[in-house]
Amino acid sequence: MVFLMGCQHIKTRRIIINKDKNIGRVIYVVEGEKKEFNLLKLIFTKIFDYSFVEVKGRNKLIPQTAVVYKSKKNINSKIFVVESKNSNIKSVKNSQEYIDNIYKLLFEEFGLDPKKASIYYLFDRDRGSNSDKIILELICELKNAIDNGVNQNGLLLLSYPSIESFVISCFKSDSLNIEIKSNKIKKYLDINKIYQDQIDENAIIQACNELIKTIKYLIDHCLSESDFDDFEEINKELFNNQELYYKKLSRYCLLSLLIISLLDLKLIEIETNYEP
Repeated sequence: MVFLMGCQHIKTRRIIINKDKNIGRVIYVVEGEKKEFNLLKLIFTKIFDYSFVEVKGRNKLIPQTAVVYKSKKNINSKIFVVESKNSNIKSVKNSQEYIDNIYKLLFEEFGLDPKKASIYYLFDRDRGSNSDKIILELICELKNAIDNGVNQNGLLLLSYPSIESFVISCFKSDSLNIEIKSNKIKKYLDINKIYQDQIDENAIIQACNELIKTIKYLIDHCLSESDFDDFEEINKELFNNQELYYKKLSRYCLLSLLIISLLDLKLIEIETNYEP
C-alpha cells in the first residue's frame, strides 16, 4: 500500500507499508497499564500479523507474561510490550532492578536477549509529572533502538501531549492545527467518534503523513531514514520547540512519535524523489 505526498526540496515522497518484513525481537516499554497495550496489539497483530507478548509487573510480586497472539505467518518476529514500573518517565532511570527482573523472565521463557532486540520507550509528555531535566537526559541517552554505545540500547518516543495524538493523526488531516489542551483530548476523541479499534493500513499511512508534516512544521526538517541512526538532535529540537509552543499557546502541537518506531523497523518506508 502506498501514499504520495510532497515536502519542500523533495518533489514527491511515497509511503509504503511492508507487511511481510521480518523484524526479529522488538520490545516496547510503555507507561500505561491498558491503553498502550491495546493500541500496540491492534497494530502488530491485526495489521502486521506478528506474535505479541504482554509483560506486566506493576503491582505484582512476580512479573507475568501472556502470549496474547501467536502468528502462523511470521514465527520469527515477536513484539514484547513491557509495563513500566510506574507512569512517571523517571522510572526509566530509577527502576533498573524491576526491568532486569522482567528481562530475566523473558530470557527464561522466550530466550530473549534485550541487548539483541530493538527497544522503544513510549511515554506521554505529561508536563505535570515528567520534568524537562529528566526528559532531556533520556533523549541524550536513548537515541538508537539497538545501539547507544556504553548506554543501554533503546529509543525514547514521546507523545505530545499524550498517545491520543497518534490516534487523532490516524484519522484527521492537518492534525497539527487542531487546538486541544491536554485535559480535553479524550473528550475530543469521544465527540468526534474517533476510536483506535478502527485503525487500519490506511490510518497508519495517514499517521505517517501527519508525522512528516508536523516535524517539518515544528523544526523545518524533512524526515529521512538516516535520522534513525541517531535520533537525539531531532528529538531534542522537537522537545524544545514543543515547550516554546506550549509557553505561547498553553497547549502542545499534536504529535506522537510512535510512528517513528515503525519507520525505524522499516515496517513503513518513505521513498524520496519518487517519480509517479
